[in-house]
Amino acid sequence: MAEINQTDLITRKWYYVVLHAKTAKPFRDQFTPAYIKGVFKEFAEKRIDFDIIAAKTPLPTQAPKIDEEGRLIFLGYFDTTPSHVYYELHYILSEGEWKPLKINVNVKAPDKG
Repeated sequence: MAEINQTDLITRKWYYVVLHAKTAKPFRDQFTPAYIKGVFKEFAEKRIDFDIIAAKTPLPTQAPKIDEEGRLIFLGYFDTTPSHVYYELHYILSEGEWKPLKINVNVKAPDKG
């Protein structure tokens, strides 16, 4: 989630350029900063501040694993109120580092379980 917490306001224009630059090359080749901005549009419109989760410890819903395609996968959530911030992150080795290939973030009511 550090990729999402790089700035104090998700609505800043340069934020998407920075986030784009930190992703894996296949991601950068497929998606532009403008596309990323569109994906996070709802978060910006609702003025969701991801800095709130910066002080929270991520709570995994399963142990990190490397799948059959070599992707390092993290699944979990941040215990925020009234909603939880759920994440699914896929990383690959790209340019000598583990970099995000997939970033899926949802803000929703806590799962009952």
